[in-house]
Amino acid sequence: MLKKLVCGIISIFPGITYDECVGENPVFPGQVSRYSLIDETEISDCEEINENSNDLPPGFDNFGTVCQEGFRLQYQNDNDEGVFIHLIDTTKGKNIFDELLELSYAEKVFLNVFRLENHELFWFPDRAWDLILTQEFTSTTDEHGTSYNYGVATGEDPVTEWSITNYPPENPPW
Repeated sequence: MLKKLVCGIISIFPGITYDECVGENPVFPGQVSRYSLIDETEISDCEEINENSNDLPPGFDNFGTVCQEGFRLQYQNDNDEGVFIHLIDTTKGKNIFDELLELSYAEKVFLNVFRLENHELFWFPDRAWDLILTQEFTSTTDEHGTSYNYGVATGEDPVTEWSITNYPPENPPW
């Protein structure tokens, strides 16, 4: 994961492309239409999935540890509309995580893009990461901090469209 981020930074300078550095296709740009990349956060987490875990789908009994790493990118425009992009690699318990998604997704929205919750879309890209998940929001900032209002994700914002175009969905693993 770190190599992908470093190669993305290196590729802004003349003389080396991202493809040459990491051998994959482009990383996410700093600007997509009216949306600017305002935050990049590295994520790494492990969770024990067992019969006491919250929100397990009916019929799920594939228990164990799921570990994931990746990045959360935040894009936002001048109207405080934004999209979180989660780029996720499952490093342990991939079969458990895939089964959770299979039994949990509510609907296929288009192509091989699925809705997990109203404000979330996810797909299995053809390269680079195991899963890309987007969350569309509008933010409000006041003296107490920033809050996020999540509506229904449509996939019609420029950031999600760019993501799907550059990291097209493949068939799900199930």
